[in-house]
Amino acid sequence: MNLKKCTDYLNFLIQECDRHLYDNQVSEDEVQQLKIALQRFQGTVKESELPSDVKKDLLDLRLDFTLPANKDAKYLFGLFSKVRNYRWEEKKNFALESLKAKLSHLVVKLKLKS
Repeated sequence: MNLKKCTDYLNFLIQECDRHLYDNQVSEDEVQQLKIALQRFQGTVKESELPSDVKKDLLDLRLDFTLPANKDAKYLFGLFSKVRNYRWEEKKNFALESLKAKLSHLVVKLKLKS
């Protein structure tokens, strides 16, 4: 993998983040799909001959979001349940926004290197 392919894939991941954030509702499946795509990309980066500083930056990328074990909260009803679900949606959106910002920063950094 060279810097151009790496930049192209980072742009793809940014587009995926935008696509998932478009409706302001990020499902668990969408989060898992992004995690899988990111892990595959990092596996390719690990085996590539990119410079070590670029590799380190790319391998440090994380989608920092985990759902609680009782996310469905079937025992909760009423307003508290709606507030809780809203907060989890906000956390998922924030996690994708922060990943998108990190990816954008890396794209600029890689373009400056090439």
